[in-house]
Amino acid sequence: MKALELLTESESVVIGTNCSNCRFINMDSATDPEDGDLDAQGGIKITEKAKLKLAQQADLITLPGKKTPSKKVGCEHPKVKQYVTERMCCGYWDAKGVIRQYKKVIDE
Repeated sequence: MKALELLTESESVVIGTNCSNCRFINMDSATDPEDGDLDAQGGIKITEKAKLKLAQQADLITLPGKKTPSKKVGCEHPKVKQYVTERMCCGYWDAKGVIRQYKKVIDE
């Protein structure tokens, strides 16, 4: 299949791996970021030690660039469990249709 065919399929193709298109995001938890919530690149500033430890284990990062997200949302992954923005991503990122050579195709 050619790239153009992939882009014009009826199902949308996931572009990039960031928190906004991960299956663990709970959009019902979306809220406006408060003053001081965001780092210089639009990710959440993590100040609680327990959440910093989870972030380290998950390799939760803020992607390069600068953008101010309008919302922060809860990540429901059991090993992350904290607010994130579209400017972030971690080692547990997942989406429908992801193929991992060492696992089956993820359906949900």
